Amino acid sequence: MRKVKFMLMGSSMIMASFFLASCTKTNTVTQPGTNTTTTVTANPYANTIFSNEGMYAGIDSLNTHFVANVVADNNINSIFVAAFNGNANNEYNFVSSLYNFLVTATGGPNIYDGPGASQGLGVSMMQVHHGMHITTPQFTSLAGDLATAIHQCKWSKADSTGLMTAAASLAPDVIGQ
Repeated sequence: MRKVKFMLMGSSMIMASFFLASCTKTNTVTQPGTNTTTTVTANPYANTIFSNEGMYAGIDSLNTHFVANVVADNNINSIFVAAFNGNANNEYNFVSSLYNFLVTATGGPNIYDGPGASQGLGVSMMQVHHGMHITTPQFTSLAGDLATAIHQCKWSKADSTGLMTAAASLAPDVIGQ
C-alpha cells in the first residue's frame, strides 16, 4: 500500500509539470491616434472555478490532496490497488484522467473525454467501471475524499459546491457497474 501511495503522489507531481502553463492571453494594443502601446492581459477562464481556485496550480494541489486522501482511505483504496495491478501506467492514467476531469469540471481548458481518453483509449465511465461493482457507500467515500481535499485546499463554498455537483453527476455511470 505504501508503494502505491508514493507512486500515485509521484505520478501526480510529474503530471503537473506537463500541464503547468499560463492561462492568460496577452495582446499589445496601440491606442488610436498615438504611438502608445498598452499590453492587455485577459484570462479567458475568468469567473470560473478553475480561475477562482488558482488555475492549473490550484487543480494540481487539489489532485495531489485528493489522491493522497484516496490512498489513505481504507474504505476504497483496495479498489485502486486492484485496478492498478502494480502497473505504473495504470496509476498514471488514473491520475491524469482525474486531473483532466477536475480541470474540465471547474471550467478550465482541458477536455475530459472519459478515463484513458488522453492515452487514446476513449472508453466511457461505464466501461472503465464495468465489473468493479462499486457500491453507493464506496462512491460516497470517494466523494468524501474529494470534499476533504477541497477543504484542505481552502476552496470557497460556492466553488466547492460546484465541483461536488459535477462529481456527483458521475454516480450513475460508476455505481453498480
